[in-house]
Order: sequence, then structure tokens, then C-alpha cells
Amino acid sequence: PVFYFPALEKTFAELPAEEKNQRSHRGKAVRKLLAALSSML
Repeated sequence: PVFYFPALEKTFAELPAEEKNQRSHRGKAVRKLLAALSSML
């Protein structure tokens, strides 16, 4: 496994989509984008 999370004892592939999004750089970017957009509206 390339991406292993010792705290979860799972690889990235074993994580559900929701948890992947919480940990991935894309998920973090989307959360920042949504926060920025909501402050503009």
C-alpha cells in the first residue's frame, strides 16, 4: 500500500469516499473554496 494511515489501520483505498475527502488535498481545497464563496455571497 502506498498510502497507509497507521491511526486508522487502513490504506487510502480502504477508506469510504467521505473519509477520503476529509483527508485528501482535493477535499481540503473544496472546503476552502466553499468557505470563500459563502463569504462573498
